[in-house]
Amino acid sequence: GGPAGDEFQGRAEYTFTRPDGTQLGTQAHCAWLQTYAPGFRALLNYLWNRYHMPIYVTENGFAVKDEDAMTREQALQDTDRVEYFRGNLEALLAAVREDGVDVRAYFPWSFLDNFEWADGYVTRFGVTYVNYETQERTPKASAHFLTQVRLNHATPCHTIPTRNAGLNSVALLCCAVRRDS
Repeated sequence: GGPAGDEFQGRAEYTFTRPDGTQLGTQAHCAWLQTYAPGFRALLNYLWNRYHMPIYVTENGFAVKDEDAMTREQALQDTDRVEYFRGNLEALLAAVREDGVDVRAYFPWSFLDNFEWADGYVTRFGVTYVNYETQERTPKASAHFLTQVRLNHATPCHTIPTRNAGLNSVALLCCAVRRDS
């Protein structure tokens, strides 16, 4: 690592390299993003322990490296994105169930490949492939994975308990996560 090159990061030094030279996780298309589920769990715990306020994860996703240069068929098999969501959702559930963190909602980013403010159409975060010329939309492997997570771990939205009920609940893909599954 070294000094960050942009104004947003300021004088902060950041790195994805461990002292032994290995990387923390899989590199995303964006230089600032790698998979590292233990860090996500640690962040959730830090926020909960510091502020004791319910947590709403409103944007969490992964841009597969060089996905813009892949064929449609290759892009639909977004294994790195599936592993990112799998790791982060396991970390989130562990934070809720084992650590007592009050996470109320989790929204993956993004439903569709779209225009990213810093990268245009090159960086693809979507769980749905978009052919920008024809606007054809096709679910990727990550969309199927998140659908299975929803089916296996969630209850309908209308049964989300309120804070007054004394229960921690997580809205996952707009649905409450069962704490026992």
